[in-house]
Amino acid sequence: MFAKIKKDKVACVDRIVEVINENNITGYEIAKNTSISEVAAIRIIKGSTSNPNDSTLSAIVDYLGVAYSISQDWLISGKGSKKVEVVPDIEKFDRLSEEEKSRKIEETALFVAFQEERLMKHPVFSNIVKRRVYELMLEMTKEKRV
Repeated sequence: MFAKIKKDKVACVDRIVEVINENNITGYEIAKNTSISEVAAIRIIKGSTSNPNDSTLSAIVDYLGVAYSISQDWLISGKGSKKVEVVPDIEKFDRLSEEEKSRKIEETALFVAFQEERLMKHPVFSNIVKRRVYELMLEMTKEKRV
């Protein structure tokens, strides 16, 4: 991701700030959910940092992708649509390159990781997780018996 950010860092920062402003995201929220300090986040939001480091931008891009369904590709390059398709079309997914599939899986995993508490309150998601845990426990029990 760093190589892509380096290409046009100024435009990437502009898109990040645009999303932050549209969603009223605070420096505190960014700091709370990433490895970035609140001061560093505020400097980026206010434009007082002329050249934030790549790992800082990468962390913000990851967070915005996960927490706000913003396309990481759009944030980095400005290409594609701004919002991530929330419900994937399996046929579209199958046509993606292995790299693109890996990226989508990573985005989904990060989303679940950041939203775990909220997702577990949703009955459909909670039931899926509980069912899968139950299935895994049954498999483990069967393995121990053998």
